[in-house]
Parts: sequence; structure tokens; C-alpha cells
Amino acid sequence: MQAKKPPRAADRPRTTARALLALALTALLAAPAYAERWQNLSPEEREVLKPYRRDWDRYPPDQQQQLRHGARRYMELSPEQRNGVREQEQRYRKLSPEEQRALREEYRGHRR
Repeated sequence: MQAKKPPRAADRPRTTARALLALALTALLAAPAYAERWQNLSPEEREVLKPYRRDWDRYPPDQQQQLRHGARRYMELSPEQRNGVREQEQRYRKLSPEEQRALREEYRGHRR
């Protein structure tokens, strides 16, 4: 059995982009549950979900669960993987809305 080769440096941005997009879309696709107050989240979840703090109590329960699921997956990443996700997120936020939409559609096409 051959060992799987590590990704080439040129492939890493795209791999990281897919990982970030997978986390975001997983957060959007998780099953609905009950609403959870911000104060009831674990300290680790609050840290990861800090960008959503202001509106957390207004999110519907299914969106809260999706975000929590994505946060749990993020917390399982190595520090190196987390850095890659943060860098990719910064690049993603700099894209125009049209470019973001195209990237989301591309990701959805790969999931099918």
C-alpha cells in the first residue's frame, strides 16, 4: 500500500479554501434543535463563535446548531490547520459578493 503524498504547496490554498467552506456549509446544513442562549455555550464555543455574539440570541435554533457544529469541527483542527482556516477566511472576506457566491456554488457542486 502506497502512502498518500502530502498536498503540494500550490494545492494548499485551494485545500484550505475547501476546508473553510466545508466548515461554513456544515454549519448551515446541520439539523435543527433548540435555541441556546449565548451564556450557556462553553467558553471554547464562545471563543470560536465570537463573530456571531451580537446577534446570537436572534438566530433561529437551527442556525445556532449549525454554527455550533462548525465550531466543534473547528476546535478539532490542529493549530496549523486553524491558522490555515483563518488565513483563508480573510481571503474569502476580501472577495466580492459575486466571487463568494461562485465559490459557494463550486463547493456545492463538489459535494454532490
